[in-house]
Amino acid sequence: MYRKLESEETPTVPNGKHIAFFSVSLAVNIPTLTIAISNISHFANNPPFTIVCPEREIAQFEVAFGNFKNVKVESENLLLSFDDFRDIVADISNTDGLSVESTQRLSWYYQQALKVAFLFRSHTPSVNLVMWDADTIPLDYIEFFDGNGAILYGSKVEFHTPYFVTLNSLFGCLPKSYLAFTLQFFACSYSESLYLIKRLGKVYSRFEFENEPRWVARAILSSVIYTHKTLEGALFSEQELVGIASLMFRPRRQIVLRYLRGGFKGLLSVRQVMAVRLMGFRHISYENLSQISGRRQPWFALIIYMVKESVRQRLFYSPLWHK
Repeated sequence: MYRKLESEETPTVPNGKHIAFFSVSLAVNIPTLTIAISNISHFANNPPFTIVCPEREIAQFEVAFGNFKNVKVESENLLLSFDDFRDIVADISNTDGLSVESTQRLSWYYQQALKVAFLFRSHTPSVNLVMWDADTIPLDYIEFFDGNGAILYGSKVEFHTPYFVTLNSLFGCLPKSYLAFTLQFFACSYSESLYLIKRLGKVYSRFEFENEPRWVARAILSSVIYTHKTLEGALFSEQELVGIASLMFRPRRQIVLRYLRGGFKGLLSVRQVMAVRLMGFRHISYENLSQISGRRQPWFALIIYMVKESVRQRLFYSPLWHK
């Protein structure tokens, strides 16, 4: 779609810790993920990048990323198969009386469970982890960590109340004030992930012989069903889970991060990408890639979109940011 951009400098890793990235992806996102990994590899000096994908699509990913020495492809079944996830839903449904009609969004909850399960499985004291959404392309380097842990970013326009209703039920409280963490990525240090494991364990302890991914899935599903009595709709966000837990672990100020998510009528050219970057947007997301593939983004529509989002993401305010 366009070339990777040049970065001004190669970032250093604080406290000698390494950064590793991962994505949970379907083959449909290979075009955007290829550019994203190219840019991240350039900006962050080829960090390890793991792609978790369905077993049936492994061959496609291995062909697409065969020339990336820093990329590893693994089956989602190594964490938790979709059949096992569906069995967990069935068990909870039988216990809580959840109707069959309330289980039509399983794939969406499944990929969130995979992301949290991968985080818990892969965290180590010497590695900081970043989850990157497969449909999102970074336009310049984002500083994910400082010497104390993850740098927390926030969005002024992505606040989705049901996410925080679920998290309030799960954690028992929320920070006094916060921005939304729905940013198409999350960053988490080892100490922050340990804190999150501890907080989840206080509410949903692991059963005997229950592995960690199954426990993660059960905790996520149970928290949603207990709170909302349904799985229909967007009722949980792994980005908000990790972000809120990190903020509770070590309170600090969030940095507003601006980006363009969806809203495109076609793919951007190299010059259009540079214009978006000059306007201060840090990444773009092609959430409707299948609909716009093969088309070019009109300049006039892009300018209107950028101006609108620039104003909205700078000035928009909602009292829901404050508990």
